[in-house]
Amino acid sequence: MSDSTNHGVLSYGGHAPTPQWTTIHSFYNEIEAQLCGNELETNGIRYQLLNSSTRAVMAMYGSFIQVPLQVMSDDVDRARTLLAEHLRPESADQLEPAEADDPAKPHEILGEDGEPVQLLAAGAFDSVHEMREASLILEAGRIEAYVPRLVAKPAEPHAARQFIVRVQEDDLPRARALLKRDPESDSAEPRCPRCGGWNVYEIKHEFTNMVLMFVGKRKPLQCECLKCHYVGLRDEFFKK
Repeated sequence: MSDSTNHGVLSYGGHAPTPQWTTIHSFYNEIEAQLCGNELETNGIRYQLLNSSTRAVMAMYGSFIQVPLQVMSDDVDRARTLLAEHLRPESADQLEPAEADDPAKPHEILGEDGEPVQLLAAGAFDSVHEMREASLILEAGRIEAYVPRLVAKPAEPHAARQFIVRVQEDDLPRARALLKRDPESDSAEPRCPRCGGWNVYEIKHEFTNMVLMFVGKRKPLQCECLKCHYVGLRDEFFKK
């Protein structure tokens, strides 16, 4: 005798999928990634940065390793909207520190061991670009830089806020020495004419020029910015 009872059919597709970590942008610089992470955290969005330790281990080759910024999949749309302007190089002039800061006063945070750590000002800058350049220099010198949380400038103007880059007390003498750059020496370092980034790769076209040599031609030397991916003639990337 057959069972005529109607059994309910379980639906395995009726529930929303479990949120997963999703990459929304990849950076060639940890400071850039951290600034965007700070922006997300301010707006209540969890984030994580990948490959930071790998970059440190790879030393000079670490600049070619990207740092993915990830958020949960259900926050992707809101995170991309929040960072849309932040990621545009030309929008940097519309950002400022969230709070006014006095470089003469130390900040105190808790270290990984729970003990207080003094953060002192290694430099005070008038723009986001200068702050990021200083952070890049310190990062290259294996000094951890602490930068302010950035927010969009308000519609109503107020007193200009400096961008303070801080380091731990023990790192201060070496940090200040690293930041005393000789302006004349910058002419030997390539810099992106579009976004101001220093992370630049020279494209020499060596193999192509070997082939073109037989027809009396050659491709010009070019550079690519590893931050904004602008490609142009080499001369554009060097200050004159």
